[in-house]
Amino acid sequence: MDWGSLAGLVLGIGSILVGQVMDGGHVGSLVQPAALVIVVVGTLGAVLLQSGILNFVRSLKMFHTAFTSQIEDDELSKNMVMWSTTARREGFLSLERFLAEENDPFIKQGLRFVVDGVDPMTMSELMNQEIAVYE
Repeated sequence: MDWGSLAGLVLGIGSILVGQVMDGGHVGSLVQPAALVIVVVGTLGAVLLQSGILNFVRSLKMFHTAFTSQIEDDELSKNMVMWSTTARREGFLSLERFLAEENDPFIKQGLRFVVDGVDPMTMSELMNQEIAVYE
């Protein structure tokens, strides 16, 4: 279970309940079927309007992932450990031999920046721009 998502849910619901009590209201007044329908269905409608039907359906299928642990890409993790070990032992230029093996263009570009000695801040900005373009 993803404890961060669960904590966020508890914090959100808790803040609504505490705010209601602080304002002199009763917690029971929050449980109204008509208000629930308006908020939930209205929110779903707004999300559907903003994202389109394909993204909306995909997000519903992925809803459970917000509360489950995600298994990281083991191959990528192993490669990152190997690259960092190689760079520490042999220097950044030694990473050049891994460029031909890499299929992911984003990772390949990042490795190329490291091999070329690009400033870390500049590299971060460039890679963030790549992510923005992709999104």
